[in-house]
Amino acid sequence: MTKKSKSQLEYIKDFFRSNPLIEHKTTDIKKIIENKYLKETNKRLEDCDRGIRTLHAKGWLIKIGFGVHKYDPNYVAADKTKHDFSPSVKKQILIRDKYQCVLCKRGKKHGEILHVDHVKPRDKDGKSTLENGQTLCSRCNFLKKNLSVESMGKKIFENLYKQAKKENNIQMKKIATEFLKLFQKYNLN
Repeated sequence: MTKKSKSQLEYIKDFFRSNPLIEHKTTDIKKIIENKYLKETNKRLEDCDRGIRTLHAKGWLIKIGFGVHKYDPNYVAADKTKHDFSPSVKKQILIRDKYQCVLCKRGKKHGEILHVDHVKPRDKDGKSTLENGQTLCSRCNFLKKNLSVESMGKKIFENLYKQAKKENNIQMKKIATEFLKLFQKYNLN
């Protein structure tokens, strides 16, 4: 009988379990968790930051501030709608969005891997409801991270402006500036 290997999330949980009630900065503990995982499995731990955010989103960790979390064994997340979408809500969202990404319009028929994503991120009190769900392909979901669609759009134009400035592309700078003014005018962050 072979011993079942622990998941990457279990390594993160182990760290927090052995250090309860302490506020930990992700930047401070990431290397510790990654080194333990590497030592015990001979593999690299993938995206420790995302694992910590996942544990918070599932109600297992308490978010104290940006990049700061703690584990309290007595804490129970009160609002279950802040966790993952239920299978039935996921299906309703996929059907409503016609099994395609709401941003790039690519979907199942194009061979894309689809995700059901929170419009308002869970760590910003977004609920796992039909109204707060959207279908994204894996590429768009990765690019969005935990930003709102508006924040993601704004970030794209900020980056476009920086690149245009670097390349001295006057026309692209003007276009990016006009879009950024619209984000400011309508208070979209």
